[in-house]
Amino acid sequence: MTVAELRAKLKQEQTVDINGMAFRIRRVPPLFLADEGEDFWALARAGDLGKRAAEIAASPRLAQFRRILLYGVVQPRLGMGDDDPEAVPVDELIANAFPTATQLYAGIVRFTFERIARDGEAAPKED
Repeated sequence: MTVAELRAKLKQEQTVDINGMAFRIRRVPPLFLADEGEDFWALARAGDLGKRAAEIAASPRLAQFRRILLYGVVQPRLGMGDDDPEAVPVDELIANAFPTATQLYAGIVRFTFERIARDGEAAPKED
């Protein structure tokens, strides 16, 4: 496998339509969802990662919510604050379009864990 092939495989994105607006999203590192001290590896080994992901998606904390939106939304680009004229402030999206923000968040989490669930089925079990 070449570097270009690996990058293409890893850079999987999708376009989602939310409230008549098209957003380009990508998967996020699952650890972005974790609380400090939460052991996602133990959850994954026990087969409970999907259940925990559903719990997180149902009631995210603000820091997780921002982190997932900032990393997971590719276009239009989101940013922190008003410093970047090429980005929409993530807090503006959350404050003024909360239903859109929550649907984006849920879509990113779903997209992330669809792949993990698929890959996890084929992964070898640890002893």
